[in-house]
Amino acid sequence: MKSAIVINIFIGVMKIAQSVASEQGYREYMSKSGNIWF
Repeated sequence: MKSAIVINIFIGVMKIAQSVASEQGYREYMSKSGNIWF
């Protein structure tokens, strides 16, 4: 049971890291394309 908890925590951390990375990439893309939305 402990290993399942560790795996769930790891998956959660990876999802958070992925969402943060995609948000940063999106903002960089928008700033390079001329700040249309900001």
